[in-house]
Amino acid sequence: MVVSAAHQQLLDIRSRLAKRATFEQATSDLIALCCASGGLELADAVLEVVDRAFTLLKTRYTAVPFWQSGRKLMRAAQVLATTTEQRSKLASYIHECDECLGDVPTSSDAGEPAAAAAAARGYLFEGQLSTADEAPPRPRGGLEDILSLLATQARTAAEQQGEAGAEPGLAFDEARVLEAARLQQALEDAGLEEALLASMAENGERPGGPPPAAKTAVKALVREVLTDERLHQIGGPGVQCAVCREDLKVGDEVQIMPCNDSHVYHPPCLAPWLTAHNSCPVCRFELPTDDTVYERRKEREKIEAEDRKGADNALSHNEFMYI
Repeated sequence: MVVSAAHQQLLDIRSRLAKRATFEQATSDLIALCCASGGLELADAVLEVVDRAFTLLKTRYTAVPFWQSGRKLMRAAQVLATTTEQRSKLASYIHECDECLGDVPTSSDAGEPAAAAAAARGYLFEGQLSTADEAPPRPRGGLEDILSLLATQARTAAEQQGEAGAEPGLAFDEARVLEAARLQQALEDAGLEEALLASMAENGERPGGPPPAAKTAVKALVREVLTDERLHQIGGPGVQCAVCREDLKVGDEVQIMPCNDSHVYHPPCLAPWLTAHNSCPVCRFELPTDDTVYERRKEREKIEAEDRKGADNALSHNEFMYI
């Protein structure tokens, strides 16, 4: 499979969007690709990556600088929109960015100069209630919003149970909701989200999933050129690369995952996948990683699972443990 330089650049940008440290630079590169003269050749592919960037903004990257970079990207991508649906989608993305950044006017006099607005509000003195503008809405998708959503769902379930005639004492777990509210307040007051992520990293837990595969493991993957006989062994004509969804053909160079000799992929497709994941795209078989904390935790979990299996087998054969 022949991959153009622009297509390869797009694959690289997509993989860099998945990392917090390279997200902003990746959006800048994607903006440049939108503005390039050859961008129209990959318009649909570029817009698909733009969709991915917006999804990451809503779910993982809630800081203001990320939303600012995202808004610039959405505006630049408008030149590639050729259908009404694409234009409408990008317009909704930009509007949501404006809302999260607090740039949406909320009253008819929003266009007045800042000095005149301040003069109209007057001066504040001790004991006077503040008449300052409300703070801009917080970006959505953080832990605070998840806790708030859980509390709302719990209240809704309680109301439904109450309407169905459930016992009042069982209708609503007030303690659980109060605990969620306390956690939410703590996050808002102290900005503990970053501290929580750091704590997860110390324990070998990763909010974005397992670390990427080790470079040595990727380099050791077997490559081959498909022959007619080999193509029939992996499924025959019509079998696809699971990453790009294109049919594999005789003469294509592929890489083989060690889990199954029929799990083969185009090298340009598998490379960016393994920079963001450590598993086979089909069966989730895991390759080794360079993350020693993650590898130790995985080994510990394996030993604990074997211990539990041994205990279950002993009890199933009427062998009892005495303390």
